[in-house]
Amino acid sequence: MSRLIDQVGLTAGVGLTDRAGLYKFGTFDPLSLNPYAYFDGESYKGTLENPTLDLDPSDPDTLDVITATRAGVATYTDADGLIQSAVQDTVRVDYTQGAELTPTVSQRVGYTDFSSGWINNGSSDVAGSGYSGEPSVVITGTNNNSSLYFNCPAVVGQEYIISMYIRRVSGTGTIRMRHVGAVEGVATDVTITNDWSRVEVPFTANSTSIPVGPQIQVSGESIEISQPQVEEGTTATDFVANTTGSPLWIASPTFGPRVPMVLIEPSAENLLPYSEDFSNAWWNKLNSLTIDSSSQILAPDGVTLVSKINVNSGRLNKDLSVPSTLPATGDYTFSAYYKGIAGETVLIKLGSGTQSFSVTLDGTWQRIEVPVNYASSSGIVNPIDNRSSGTATEVYLWGAQLETGSVATSYIPALSGSTVTRAKDLLIIDGSDFTDFYNQSEGTFYQEVSTKRITETTRYLSVNDNTNNSWMDFIRSAGTHRVVVEGQTEKSFSTAVVGQIHLLAMSHDSSASEFRASVDGVDSSPNPITGVTIPTNLTKLNIGSRYNGTVMCGHIKRVLFWPYSSENL
Repeated sequence: MSRLIDQVGLTAGVGLTDRAGLYKFGTFDPLSLNPYAYFDGESYKGTLENPTLDLDPSDPDTLDVITATRAGVATYTDADGLIQSAVQDTVRVDYTQGAELTPTVSQRVGYTDFSSGWINNGSSDVAGSGYSGEPSVVITGTNNNSSLYFNCPAVVGQEYIISMYIRRVSGTGTIRMRHVGAVEGVATDVTITNDWSRVEVPFTANSTSIPVGPQIQVSGESIEISQPQVEEGTTATDFVANTTGSPLWIASPTFGPRVPMVLIEPSAENLLPYSEDFSNAWWNKLNSLTIDSSSQILAPDGVTLVSKINVNSGRLNKDLSVPSTLPATGDYTFSAYYKGIAGETVLIKLGSGTQSFSVTLDGTWQRIEVPVNYASSSGIVNPIDNRSSGTATEVYLWGAQLETGSVATSYIPALSGSTVTRAKDLLIIDGSDFTDFYNQSEGTFYQEVSTKRITETTRYLSVNDNTNNSWMDFIRSAGTHRVVVEGQTEKSFSTAVVGQIHLLAMSHDSSASEFRASVDGVDSSPNPITGVTIPTNLTKLNIGSRYNGTVMCGHIKRVLFWPYSSENL
């Protein structure tokens, strides 16, 4: 997921004043190397000439200057991938999965054999002769702009690609591919012939349900289609048949080595009061679904024993569900850890019952996260629902969580029959710890940050006077990165990408009334920004928040400060 930046240079421009009690380090280019290799290695020592602040989660001692406030425990993932608990008022160093090497891909057409779910809109269809061993259907337009489509579940903002084999049966009119809500419009023209050919159309979803299928522009003309597929990304992969009615995983993601980063999250509540004890009567068990305590394995925390859930005797009509007591309508995210026989599938059903996801088990613990929109306060939460689909015979389940919002946050254990709230993380450097590193006259900040959400306005970093009067901030607002000085100077940069590590830098020089900034190697324009009154009364550094405690949701990989300005960001 992370794109490594080759050049994000910082060059020492002017030295420190004598009254700062520091010395001039001279000219250097600390970010001219790949920041990941550079900062994570030992090569910078003796070259960077001692930044006055270096918050490095791989070295916990560097975090001691942070005053952490969090009312209660919270979980994190350790270097071995185990879920651990951090006591209150501590910095959480979370060993996140490394860069995504191969992405998750799922077949989002629920019935590729056209047996169900396909909708005629001014068209008729009959079974075709098939293509390459897979079913096909012949579509005839009964009026202009006729179509046959399948409503594919989608995530707003996610890139997808449609692929299917098409041949012309009659006519010469334009054929289009529907993908309502895509950035290109409601449909894209495609080129077909009388011979079978695979058509591929990328789009970006801005709806949770995308009608996908061919559109015949001229009444009476006919085409034949086979092997419809909608999947994440911009590259079509080999066709995967699906008759589950739900998205079917084509491939699970693979990741690089775990990376230590500071975890910062707002408050969140787990609405499932028994997140680990599925034998409790609060959980509904349909058709004698049983919990086998005689067969147990260790949970993802490496300590708790998890009992096997016998999902199927006859494969169908088995599910595990919660009472219909959800508190409100709106956007939620369900998450849980699953483990089962590799290659078998489990169906998760949420919302009204039509929002479902087919999980292919890989034999290891997998945390599955599924966003859902509830149209009523009596929505469905079925972590296991094999009534109409799913091949699993046994499943281990742990850490079930339902929370408001569109992303899953760190696991919140709820063990005693009540919902549980995790307090927000507030990380601050102030007092002598602040004055020891910060130079009011000039300085340069560098930060590596990754966010889980991009919709709300939040601060990655804020140096301020504990009010809304004097401050300099790294901001994410309306999905873009911004750097702001006291509200008087604001520069927008690249769009924030969920899960990607972004590289931010800003430099100030009060004597020259200059300010510079860059994001992912792109400088501010103009550079420098002149005529800026740099605040010189700042008293604290908020990490992942602003002065009033509004907290980001994501990770911070590194924060550095050099007490002199830079001429080249």
